[in-house]
Amino acid sequence: MGMIQGIIQQATYNGQMHMQMLEKVAKNVANYATTGYKAERFDLYLGQDNGVRGVTRKDTTPANALITRREFDIAIETPNAYFPVTQPDGTMAYTRDGRFSIGKDGYISTAQGDLLAPGIKIPPDFGRVILSADGSVQIQPKKEGPKQEVGKIQLLSFTNPEGLKSVGDNKFVPTEASGEAVFSKSTTLAQGKLESSNVDLYEQIENVMRLNAGVLSNYRVIKYSDELFRQAVNLRQ
Repeated sequence: MGMIQGIIQQATYNGQMHMQMLEKVAKNVANYATTGYKAERFDLYLGQDNGVRGVTRKDTTPANALITRREFDIAIETPNAYFPVTQPDGTMAYTRDGRFSIGKDGYISTAQGDLLAPGIKIPPDFGRVILSADGSVQIQPKKEGPKQEVGKIQLLSFTNPEGLKSVGDNKFVPTEASGEAVFSKSTTLAQGKLESSNVDLYEQIENVMRLNAGVLSNYRVIKYSDELFRQAVNLRQ
């Protein structure tokens, strides 16, 4: 009966792992339209004790940029690069979500009120804002007037972006695994565009079908093994 109990325990554990994988799939599908979202997955690996363990992995591959034509929408076209933003409590966070606007006191800010660091202020009499690919921000008060540089967007990167910790609102903070933020070696930005999520819906649907089959098969194993266990107990009585 010990063998049957072991089978039931293993099948139960396998089912739990499949459910955690399905949770990541559901999260990916829910964020399919989230700007700059990076797909997650739950991978299994063999631990030092030969036991199966699970770990959350993040696909940091850049996604395609969608044209919006809004002058404060900015897409990062550089891999492993993030906008630094100062949160209301003064702490730093990092994001690839480039949906900005003019916030409090005329500074470029996120929809959540985070300040695009180190702080770029747009004068109230600006005619239009012009962003260069290298991050330089210029204003042109009049249609044919001279341009004036008011700041430069500095992107930051990490040794291991997969190690970043999500803090909500599509923002991340560094961890020991990610390493500290350093200035990105290159900056390529696109004004009037937003990076889409890198979620592949076809892949997620395939994952749902595969994982659902795995959950059902483990359920059948548990049900069958439980029936064998019950019969064995009845025989002993």
